[in-house]
Amino acid sequence: MPPKVSSYMSTEVVTAGPDDSIAHIRNLMLRHGISRVVILGGGNRLLGIVTMTDILRIYSSPKLLRRPLDMIPAREVMTENITTINVNNSVEDAARVMVRKNIGSLPVIDKEGNIVGIITRQDLLKAVADDRSLKDKALEQYYDKDPPQVSPFHTIVHVAEVMESKPYSKAIVVDNRIPVGIIARRDIVFLDPSLLVAPYTFKKRDKPLPKGRTGGVRTYLVPVAQDVMTRDPITLEPGGTLHEAASLMVEHGIGAIPIVDKQGDLLGVVAKVHILAAYVGQKL
Repeated sequence: MPPKVSSYMSTEVVTAGPDDSIAHIRNLMLRHGISRVVILGGGNRLLGIVTMTDILRIYSSPKLLRRPLDMIPAREVMTENITTINVNNSVEDAARVMVRKNIGSLPVIDKEGNIVGIITRQDLLKAVADDRSLKDKALEQYYDKDPPQVSPFHTIVHVAEVMESKPYSKAIVVDNRIPVGIIARRDIVFLDPSLLVAPYTFKKRDKPLPKGRTGGVRTYLVPVAQDVMTRDPITLEPGGTLHEAASLMVEHGIGAIPIVDKQGDLLGVVAKVHILAAYVGQKL
C-alpha cells in the first residue's frame, strides 16, 4: 500500500498575505530555501500561492519588470484557485494530481480544511526513491528528447522565455552539443532585477576604431546564461533507470538531469515530472 502524504509532506508552511510585496516573498524563499510561499487571507483562508514560476513571469513581462519588486503585491502575480490534497491521501494520489495539473506542490489539509503541511515534487521524488518501483524502467523510454537549449551567451531574458516552454522549467546550456551547464528558475529569480532592465550597466574604454582612430567604446554588461548556470551538471546515459535518476535528484537536490551519449553529446533531459508521470502510469 502506498504511503500517505503525511509521511513525506513538510509541516512547516511559509505564508504571507496578499498585500505583501514580491520582494518580501522572494526574501522568504531565500531565507527558508523554498520555492513557494502560501498566501493566506483573514482567518487563515487559503487565497493562493506564489511560486518561483510566478516570479519568473515578472522577468519576462516588460510592464512588471520596470516596477520595483517591493512595489508589486502578491495578489498581482499569485496563482489562485489552488488545488489541495487531504493529509490521508496517498503519495500516488498527490503525484497523479501534480502530473495532471502540471503543478509542483499541493497544500495539505485535514478533514476540517485546515492547512497542516505542503507536499512538493521533490518530496514525492523521495517516495519514489524509497520504494524502488522504477528500478527496472529504462530512461530511454521517458526522457524529453527535445529539451530547451541555450548557448552560454544567450541573455537571461531569452533563457527565461525558453525555459517556460516545458513543464519542468529548466534550460540546458550547450556548447558544441555538450551540456556545460543547467539553469533553473531559482538561478534567475534571485538575480537583481535591475540587471535585466535597460539601460544596462556598461564599461567605457578606449579601443582602436577604423582608419587608425581611437575612441571610447561602451561594453554593456548584460547577464548571460554562463553567468548564472550550474556548471558541469550531473549527466546520465539513456541506459540508466528512472530509479537511478530519482535517487541522484534526491541526493543532490536537483530537478533535472541531462541525458548524453557516450561522447557526451546532449540527447535530452529527464526531470522530476517525467519520473512522477512514470510512477503513476500517466503521460505528459
